[in-house]
Amino acid sequence: LICLDNNEDLVADSYDLLVVDEGQDLLNTGYLDKLDQILCGGLDEGRCLWFMDSNYQTRLYADIDLSCKEFLEGFVRVPLVYNCRNTKPISDYIVNLTGAKMGRPQIGGGPDVSVFTRGNTREDQVKELELKINEWITDGVYPGQITILSLEKKEDSCVSLLDKRLRLKIGQEGKRERNINKIEYFRIVDFKGQENGFIILLDLYNLEDNE
Repeated sequence: LICLDNNEDLVADSYDLLVVDEGQDLLNTGYLDKLDQILCGGLDEGRCLWFMDSNYQTRLYADIDLSCKEFLEGFVRVPLVYNCRNTKPISDYIVNLTGAKMGRPQIGGGPDVSVFTRGNTREDQVKELELKINEWITDGVYPGQITILSLEKKEDSCVSLLDKRLRLKIGQEGKRERNINKIEYFRIVDFKGQENGFIILLDLYNLEDNE
């Protein structure tokens, strides 16, 4: 969608079927107008499968207009109630912490969620981060199996306070570098599709703040 305006090959009525995933992130008039243009028959009469979190629980993007959901009123609705992504311990922890609707978890096993810092400073978190990374690597976890998630850009994150040895193990922000055995660093808004074996969520200093 970002490149649509610059791609002259994508003319009106280009596609017979449109499949949209993460549709909650495309709910604004600009995106919907572009999709309406390239689909034969448009969104009103064309063939379209639209997958989304109808509760829009992530709230990742500021330009979303939930009133745009009205165009879906004519669609056949098929609720997807099973969670095939998160293990039960992860699902249970998120529900207890946020009240989010996570669906019925289908993956039963998995380790418990470990909260190693709560309501503290960047200096406190980086100490715990260093301990956790060293612990995992000592236990045989490869750096490429670890992904750090943050609300902050890398230079503003507490990872910038790590000692040089560990900083060199962390790859570039927003780049998939597990193939060269780097710890990956993603901002939360860029994380989709980058799941990994070990996830560290950083730079949250108040778990009681709903925002």
